Amino acid sequence: MKIGLSLPTSLILSAMAGMLFIIPTRNMAAPEPVSIEDGQSSLIDGTKPSMRMEALRNFCASMDPEINHEPRAMVIPLAARIYCSREVESSLAKWEEIASAVYNNSRKRLEANPKDNNARNPFEKHALIHAYLVCKDKVSIPTSLVEEMKKYVALYKHREWIGYGALNYRLMNDGSGFIAAELWPDLKDSDGLDADGIKAATKARLLRYFDDIVHNNTDEYGAPTYLGIDLGAMKMLTDFAQDAEVKKKAALTLDSMLLQVACAWNHGYYITPASRAKYWGSSTTCPESMDTTATVGWLYFRALRPVNAAHTNPGGSFWFAVPGRYNPPDIFTAIANDRSTAFTHRGSAHDKFRFTIYHTPGYSLASEWELLATPEDGHYKESRRQMFKWVSDHPHSTFVPLQDNIMRPYKPKDITPNAFGYGENAFSQSLQNEGTLIGISSVPKDYPFWKMYAPFTRDGAILKRIEKGGWVFCHGGSVLFGFRYAQPASWGNPRDKENCDIFMSDSRNNGWVLETSPVHPYVGGGIDAELGRFAEAILANTSLDASAIDADKPALSYRSLTGHQLKITFRKHAEPYADQQMIDGKPVDYLAFPLFGNPWVTQQLGGDTLKINHGGKTLQYDFKAWNCTDGSNITVSKI
Repeated sequence: MKIGLSLPTSLILSAMAGMLFIIPTRNMAAPEPVSIEDGQSSLIDGTKPSMRMEALRNFCASMDPEINHEPRAMVIPLAARIYCSREVESSLAKWEEIASAVYNNSRKRLEANPKDNNARNPFEKHALIHAYLVCKDKVSIPTSLVEEMKKYVALYKHREWIGYGALNYRLMNDGSGFIAAELWPDLKDSDGLDADGIKAATKARLLRYFDDIVHNNTDEYGAPTYLGIDLGAMKMLTDFAQDAEVKKKAALTLDSMLLQVACAWNHGYYITPASRAKYWGSSTTCPESMDTTATVGWLYFRALRPVNAAHTNPGGSFWFAVPGRYNPPDIFTAIANDRSTAFTHRGSAHDKFRFTIYHTPGYSLASEWELLATPEDGHYKESRRQMFKWVSDHPHSTFVPLQDNIMRPYKPKDITPNAFGYGENAFSQSLQNEGTLIGISSVPKDYPFWKMYAPFTRDGAILKRIEKGGWVFCHGGSVLFGFRYAQPASWGNPRDKENCDIFMSDSRNNGWVLETSPVHPYVGGGIDAELGRFAEAILANTSLDASAIDADKPALSYRSLTGHQLKITFRKHAEPYADQQMIDGKPVDYLAFPLFGNPWVTQQLGGDTLKINHGGKTLQYDFKAWNCTDGSNITVSKI
């Protein structure tokens, strides 16, 4: 049976009720891309990764490099044109103009202030070097262009790390410096290091980054933009490093990073807590607006429908549209696409963060637990603690409970509110059991922001919404969900920037419940009937005890739709974790969470061994010996 894109979600769900999840098929010929300047979307797709990569390359080649005047972005369409053998001479000329401008701007800033760490931008450095690597075997790169790039790299100091230390900066800066030193033996930097010295300094740091990532995850875990940037820098090293140790360890590290994406993937949606998620749009990623990390996932793992290339953040995702030495193991794709039954994935990021991701065929729910020492921790500025997405024919099928928070938590005297959907309040915590998530908040009287707000999209992904008994119930086509606060709430829209209705609650001590369910237990009779039965089931079979919400140690208890008892007691930053979060009377042992933990993937936090088993195939990574073997204990080459 052939099913087109117009297949109603309700039919898919009816099939799910019979234990068959039907994935729509479609005409896989990608439409001719259009340029961004015409303001139209450009849908691209492909049955194989190579087809999706080609579609994205063609789109990037159609982009107007003048639209975004940041050099790092302007280089992308030029490199794409050259790679695709289009307008080669004019693209090379424009590229040289950009490289010269980048060099001269940085040189002038450093002459004015030698301590200006922002005078050198790793984004520009990476874009220039990576573009050169992608194009140098396609055309003869003019010597004059090469000299402009060498002069820019020579402005950098490589002996020790200086400046902003985010992982994406480190990987781009040290990775590009290492590659440049391999490419150009006569290179000298502003520390006076020659090419060998640059390679030695940057290699030592790169190997430390690799070791930390494969054992503890990344500092930018889950980030919709910055993890994708990290992946791109790692792919550059995997594809183009000449040093045998660097390229091998980079490939194995890239596997570990991409496996994190695979474990958070659900039919084109990337669902995970994030260390960095700037603005509301970076939370509502979907086929219409993928951002960088999800686009990388889409290139390898695909989605149920085409994606809008104009919102794939080509500045970061283009590098994965260009074939190279790296390809992820087929088992990653199999794991990313095995969502036929519900399961829970548990994971960690270093010693401070634990996350839970519950996958079903039609939706996924994710949450984070933190063990941070103070409310001034910078993590709160950009993190996304909760994430709920469902498969939909409409954009922005995302629901995330939010709370007002300070723009700079590490500067609490700067009383400025953060942007809509940006960061998390330091005085909120949550507890998840499968498809149920509860939260609690206890904001001190001297903290300036506390109001809770829950955005309900008006872009069509919520097919029906009703209110009963303090709950807001929604039908999303592939999911039913209900949300309520522990304290009084009302509808308001003080910052209507994202086409959402805002459900608000104005209490410093507060709590909330998000209850989700597949449609099939309530299927039949249409959307109204299904949502009505779901609402009645929650009203009849769940219970919320918020009697201790204003106690010295605020607590919230909830009996879920599936009969589990969840209890959360607010934990102050100075208190150790003990039994503040319990499911069915047992404390959740967050400290025992693995780095990877689901039916097919296991690795202990800090452990050397990553084991993958799926569909009769096996891979085992040894990050002490830095190798990968299959089920027959045969070494699998990664380069």
